[in-house]
Amino acid sequence: MIFSVACLLVRRLLGCLMVLARRRVSKDAELLVVRHEARVRREALGIEGGARPPRRAVAAAGQELSAA
Repeated sequence: MIFSVACLLVRRLLGCLMVLARRRVSKDAELLVVRHEARVRREALGIEGGARPPRRAVAAAGQELSAA
């Protein structure tokens, strides 16, 4: 009786761990798909990826100025 209860608890615990692992994997896969779609759309519109870093630099500089 105690052995069967222990087996059931272990089985439920492992099932929960598997669900958590699947969520992480599916999240990573979804991010890869979204990044690919964004890249394809940028290429289709002729937008270069070089336009993004200056925006980041300006935003970072603005944050540094507001923090000081």
